[in-house]
Amino acid sequence: MSNASISSVISDLFNAPLQAAVKADAEYMRIWAEWLAFRKSLFIGKDGNPLPNVDISQVLETAPVVNLNGRIDQAITMRITDVQGTDASLSGGLAVGPIFASGSFGFHRESTQESLFQASATFELSNQEKSLPKFLSQHALTPTDGAAVDHAITTLQTAAGRLPDGSTPAKPD
Repeated sequence: MSNASISSVISDLFNAPLQAAVKADAEYMRIWAEWLAFRKSLFIGKDGNPLPNVDISQVLETAPVVNLNGRIDQAITMRITDVQGTDASLSGGLAVGPIFASGSFGFHRESTQESLFQASATFELSNQEKSLPKFLSQHALTPTDGAAVDHAITTLQTAAGRLPDGSTPAKPD
């Protein structure tokens, strides 16, 4: 950040929490895709049909639910320095017959200025409760059989892998 401008620092200060929220949303989708793939055998048989006496909607209700509420306080301090230096010299010589005389004069001047720039921001971050059944319903994904569950998993994985800035969410170790 040694070459950061004040405007880029302020922009980062205000954008960072919102970018983090978008990446967190992608992470929710990735986790739900893993959860669906892990639990699929509990409600879908090997033939791809729902298991008898299993209500898929009740199984989906056991998926992790996310409810994000928080306060983010951020601050940044930048030290801005300016160093100016001036060097000058003058030299000369005089020769009269066999006698030669010379001399030089020089000086160096340096001045330094330093100032601090501080900026802070407070964010109240919240979103509505996010649940897998509600998400699937909003996106017209109804897992009624094996193929539909696989389609929901693929859709979640695809959505989780595409962030607005073109990057992919970090994978946990």
